[in-house]
Amino acid sequence: MGEGRVQMVGHNVFVETGEDRVMESELRFRSQVELAASLLVAGFGVEQVYGNWQRGPVTPKSRIMAFVARRG
Repeated sequence: MGEGRVQMVGHNVFVETGEDRVMESELRFRSQVELAASLLVAGFGVEQVYGNWQRGPVTPKSRIMAFVARRG
């Protein structure tokens, strides 16, 4: 598994039939630079990036990145 990737396995068990549907997923977490580049390619300009929902700065301990971007 590559860096910044998380693999998951989900099970949905149907009570009436006992059927177990297994779904495997992989998420890749992109860096701030990668996300900003993707937005630029899509025609957006990044106005601000926050590291939490209270508009705090992005730090190495930030659990999220909230981008404010506008088209054009």
